[in-house]
This record gives sequence, C-alpha cells and structure tokens, in this order.
Amino acid sequence: IDAAAHGALVLNHARATGYVRDADGIRVTGARVVDKVGGGELEIRARYTVNATGAWLDQTVGPLRRTGKPLLRLTKGTHLVIPRATEQAHVLFAKRDGRLFFVLPWNGYTIVGTTDTDYTGDPADAEASEDDVAYLRSEAARAFPRASLDRIHFTWAGVRALVRVEGVSEGEVSRKHALLDHQRTDGVPGVLSVIGGKITAYRLIAQEVVDVVVKRLGVTTLSTTAARLLPGAGEGPQRVLDAIVAGDPALGAPVCDHAATTRAEIVRAVRDEWAATIGDVLLRRTAVGLAACQGLDCLDATADLIAQVARWDPSRRAAEIAAYRSEIAPMRKFATA
Repeated sequence: IDAAAHGALVLNHARATGYVRDADGIRVTGARVVDKVGGGELEIRARYTVNATGAWLDQTVGPLRRTGKPLLRLTKGTHLVIPRATEQAHVLFAKRDGRLFFVLPWNGYTIVGTTDTDYTGDPADAEASEDDVAYLRSEAARAFPRASLDRIHFTWAGVRALVRVEGVSEGEVSRKHALLDHQRTDGVPGVLSVIGGKITAYRLIAQEVVDVVVKRLGVTTLSTTAARLLPGAGEGPQRVLDAIVAGDPALGAPVCDHAATTRAEIVRAVRDEWAATIGDVLLRRTAVGLAACQGLDCLDATADLIAQVARWDPSRRAAEIAAYRSEIAPMRKFATA
C-alpha cells in the first residue's frame, strides 16, 4: 500500500525465475519474473536488487554463490485452532521435550502452538502432521484438562527461515537475521540477500536493508520507517469503506455469519488491495478464512461478489472456488468442529 502510494508498480502473484545481468554477465541489474495472473514474463531492471525470498533463499541465491553450502536451517511450526478454552494467554513448557509453547485467546477461539521441528522440502507444502497434533493436544491437556482439545476447527503450519546453525536443537537456533552482500562473498555486485529473521521484526529488517542499499547507491537520505505509522493506519480505510457502502447499502452487511467482515471489505480487497484470488480475499486481506468455517459457509456468495468486481466468467468463478478449497484442504485435514 505504501509502495503504491509512492509510485511503485505492485505485481501480485509474480514468480521470480532468474536474475538479469549486465553485458559482462557479472553484475545483477534486476530480475526476470513470470506474471502468474496476467501471464507473460517480465524483466525488471534495478540499480540494486534485494533478495528477500525467506524460506526459499537457498534456492534463489544458487546462481549467485561460489559454494552450495546452505545458508538456512528450516524449521516447521504448527498451530491448532480450537474452541475457546481460556481468556488469558499462557506460556507453558512441554513435558516431552521441555520446549516452550503457548495457549492463547484469539479471534473468539484458542490457539495452541507452536511446534519446532527441522523441515526439508518445499516450504509451500508445510502442513500439520499427526505427530504435531498429538504433541500439542497432549501437552495442552496437562494444563487444560477440561478444554475441548478433541475439537479442532483447523490447523496451520509454516516454515521458519533461520540462519543456519549446526549442533543445536531446533528451538535453540537464533531468530536473528543477517544481510549477505554478494559482492563481498561471491564477487557479484548489485544484489543483497536477507537471511533469517522473523516476520514480527519485518519493519526493522526492512529499515536496515533500505539504509544499506541507499548507502550503496550514494544516497544520503535514510529510511523513515521508525518514525512512520503503518500504511493504512488512521481513518482513511474506513472512509473508503463508507464510500463503498454509500454507493450500495447492501454492501454494509457481513459476508459470513462467523466473521464481522462486510461485503464492502471484499469489494475493497479486490478493487484496491490487489486481491486476485478467493484465497487472497479470505486468508490474506480479511479474517473470514480464519473463522471456524474458513469461509466455506459463504463461499458461493463471496465468489459471486468477487466475480462481479473482478469480472470473472462462470468458468473462472468455478476454477477459483476449486482452487480455494484445495488451498485450505491441508488446514482442514484434522478438523473435527
């Protein structure tokens, strides 16, 4: 949002496929990307390129490095979402391995998590396993014997991209990040990689990256992130929603009985926030997909509204519904409630 406000072209659902080099084939001068929504391949030119590809970093830095030694240690974290079991946040230690985990009130439900186990494979394929679920259930039951731990609304799992450390347990690996200047390490100027870190620290990491890059470019103005509100803070977004509802009062109604999200918010997500799929809307622009039903109870109505705004034909609408069901299927593998 902030980038667009400052003139950036925002390209959602774009896959980086390689680097663009100068005439000598050494300096990185941008990247090639495939537009998975609009189709076609683009070359994006840049005076300096930042690789912030998270858990996929070892794959994307391969063409730049002199050595194939991994930079990351990937670990998987799984969470359970169960009916409300507590009004307070609890920090607990698992009897099995002594690891710290949490039981938290969230969105009218309770979150139990997280696990921390080494992970191999594509981070996009991470999902809860039977062992993950059994571990979290049994450990939480020790502290909450009357909680409905046999009832699971859904699970989610993600992969942490940690700076690689050998010889320690998963939970002991530092969550700190590092910056890799490929000119110094690999003789490839024009590109910087971000290794590790956590999404909770993304603004500080981004500020550090920007300050390093602008110095490389000879710019004296540094990042102003620390002194600025998050993009979208204030009354601006509400005014946009009010204007949408003023044009069609029916859009002020909730889209789902299990979430407070209005139909106007669905319209805004597609029209103003680059949402291109049902998953974008329900999981990444609103919290409908994080309700107990994950938007399945209102899926047809949501698809109709998105199709109207995005001008999907019936075949595209049907394909998007199928894609959303497939996207959340791993999250519902252990759903019992």
